[in-house]
Amino acid sequence: MEEAIDWYVDWYNNTRIKTELGGLTIRAYRAKTLTTKTL
Repeated sequence: MEEAIDWYVDWYNNTRIKTELGGLTIRAYRAKTLTTKTL
């Protein structure tokens, strides 16, 4: 059961990142987030 949950979390995070950020890489997302928080 735990393996299924881990798989789902990985899948959900990857899917959400790709859809919400339009395919931005995690590095670009972090840079964007840090810039926004700094401002």
